[in-house]
Amino acid sequence: CYGPAPTGVEPPPSPETARLQLFQNEPNPFNPSTTIRYEVPDGGGIVTLAVYDALGRRVRSLVSAEQSAGPKTVTWDGRDDEGVDAATGVYFYRLTVGGRALTRKAVLLK
Repeated sequence: CYGPAPTGVEPPPSPETARLQLFQNEPNPFNPSTTIRYEVPDGGGIVTLAVYDALGRRVRSLVSAEQSAGPKTVTWDGRDDEGVDAATGVYFYRLTVGGRALTRKAVLLK
């Protein structure tokens, strides 16, 4: 009549109730490619995921599309939008959905 007793442990979100999340890329540091996982929140929306260099210049657009809620995965092959290998260094990948944004750091070692 009152529902389940609280346990202090939250169940993982289902794809239908996902919240915006951006996970650390794996592997990190990486060469030649890395996998980036993220979760699109309830209702989905326009998703952008891009890689930037340490000066804030966009290096590569990985995702720019409407997506449904739930977990997603994308691979960055260490190349820029022109297909040229990116230089060794620190990069930042930024996920934006519905006006909210999250950023993480990736290291490319050659």
